[in-house]
Amino acid sequence: MSAGAVPSFLIIGGSGGIGSATARRLIASGARVTITGRDAARLSAAGESLGAATRALDARESASVDAVVQEVHAS
Repeated sequence: MSAGAVPSFLIIGGSGGIGSATARRLIASGARVTITGRDAARLSAAGESLGAATRALDARESASVDAVVQEVHAS
C-alpha cells in the first residue's frame, strides 16, 4: 500500500454482531468499509449508524459474492 492510501475492507455479515463491531473499529481507525447482509432494512440501518457503504448480499450464492467483491474492488 502506498503512503497515504486509505485501506478498504469488505465485511460479509456486517449488519450485526462481530461484523458490525469489526466495521466500527476499522472505520474509527480511518479505513473505508463496505458491509454486506441479506436483510435490506437491517443493513441500511447498520450502514447509516456506522457510516459504512452497504451492499445487499446472500453469501450462500458464490456468484453474488464474486460480483460484490469485484464491485467493491473497482470503487
